[in-house]
Amino acid sequence: MHLFDTMLSTATEVKEQTKSRTTPLLHAHFDDIHTHDKDIVLNDMQAGDHWLWIIKGNGCGTYLVLLDGKADVGFVSRAQDKNAMVFMVRVTGENEGVLTRIENEDAAGYIDQALVSKNRVPRRLTMYSQLSMLMRLDKLGVRLSETKLWSDFSVNKGDLSTLTISNKGGQLSITIKRDVINLAEGVSSREAVINTTIKLGTNYDACEEYNAVYEIEATDSQHAIFKKVA
Repeated sequence: MHLFDTMLSTATEVKEQTKSRTTPLLHAHFDDIHTHDKDIVLNDMQAGDHWLWIIKGNGCGTYLVLLDGKADVGFVSRAQDKNAMVFMVRVTGENEGVLTRIENEDAAGYIDQALVSKNRVPRRLTMYSQLSMLMRLDKLGVRLSETKLWSDFSVNKGDLSTLTISNKGGQLSITIKRDVINLAEGVSSREAVINTTIKLGTNYDACEEYNAVYEIEATDSQHAIFKKVA
């Protein structure tokens, strides 16, 4: 059985087995497994990877997180929810791998581990990863998920945005102008501008001053094509 089929079968069993609970698992957003989880299995996973697959304790869908040593610590609390179920996914090939149930309290011990092949090259980059790299946040010791930019910036397939980055005078300034595509009506509309500033403080010397402008075309809610235009 292929890896995604194993995950789907497991999810179906979990949904059935927990239906009598006060909060049954996967009672909502079950179809996300067919879209989000399947997309990750087929387009992001590669041999040598280890992922945590969390069936959320609130009954609404799942999480998948790559154990590359950079996982968001927020996943720890989700995995340790006593109502959740947590599985280790060991990938052996394209849509091939082993799924193993692990104890919820053990999940925290894996979050900071890099359980991937040495010199792993992503099959594709998420928009989160691309934004982090373009703004050189790793060098600055800043997590994009902790900035106002990330909480305010969400896209759907077809959305067009212009990203302007300026690193000068000890602060990183980011401006995003968005054209949101209404697929039902086939028209676009300009959204309000998103502005945010990150004070670099002692991290400023880690990154030279620069200015750049990128066009962003969303291919789905998590991925986009970035094109440098200035």
